[in-house]
Amino acid sequence: MNEFVVVGAGPAGAATALRLARLGGQVVLVDRARFPRDKVCGGCLSPMAQRELAALGIEAPGEPVHTMGFCAGGRRGRVPVRLRAITRRALDQCLVERAVEAGVQFRDGVRTPPPARMTLWAAGLASAGGDAPRRSRHPLLGIGGVVANAPWPAGEVTMVRGAAGYVGIVRAELGRGLLAAAIKPSRDPRAAVQALLRAADLAWPDEIALSATPLFPRRATRLFDDDRRRLVLGDAAGFAEPFTGEGIGWALRAARRVAPLAAHGWHANLGAAWQRAWTREIVPRQRRCRWLGAVLRQKSIAVLVSRFPGLARPFLPS
Repeated sequence: MNEFVVVGAGPAGAATALRLARLGGQVVLVDRARFPRDKVCGGCLSPMAQRELAALGIEAPGEPVHTMGFCAGGRRGRVPVRLRAITRRALDQCLVERAVEAGVQFRDGVRTPPPARMTLWAAGLASAGGDAPRRSRHPLLGIGGVVANAPWPAGEVTMVRGAAGYVGIVRAELGRGLLAAAIKPSRDPRAAVQALLRAADLAWPDEIALSATPLFPRRATRLFDDDRRRLVLGDAAGFAEPFTGEGIGWALRAARRVAPLAAHGWHANLGAAWQRAWTREIVPRQRRCRWLGAVLRQKSIAVLVSRFPGLARPFLPS
């Protein structure tokens, strides 16, 4: 039987597997998808994410982003930021390769995780690793896509808010363009995203292939299962729309916290210890993003932030 099985090879899972291997654990990392693969994601590395990668000995990849632009109600504004933009295809593959170098066995295309003395569940928002998600009264549809040649300038991430929701665009590594949107469900989500960009005079790349995923805020009340010897982390443990580009940072920080706890093996207090660590470290950051998301969905506030972008500075990632 395997000592550790980590389910989900996104940033939370791959970084956890890497840290466990470096602590001497025998680790199998599995994912349902075939790698490398694209994923719906804004693709921005916050300063926290960059620090977490540095702690893993990984120089933050991607393209530097110096400015965040806001567009709403015909108003535009910009504020300086310190981000990096990278596709999830490139970031996740980088983390998986580092994990394999550390001794992790990686298996993609796996739908049934193998048995283990301990399972760390990081299989994403729609997975059933934690409690059932709390459905929102205002559901959103996540739309994302990658284009080979971005028609947008380098060095800036732009957020556009409209009646249908919001969309963010940025130029990532090798000239690739990233688009990520959260919109109200509609019969033609592609047209809804196009309309948001058109309202901000931003180019639409016709060759972009879009994917969709349901978005719903969630916070699992129990992040462990003593019977299955399972710990839950990443979006499977809790999700908030990461308006400020902190989602990947949360995942990497969770890996830093869970690995040393899990490395000692399963014991009666492990689950509660991990629950406390997550609640202390990640929940306040996600709560701030939930609040910010609710505020920015108000048209008048979004227009105000676009006109006076300095108002957003206290909420930007650091």
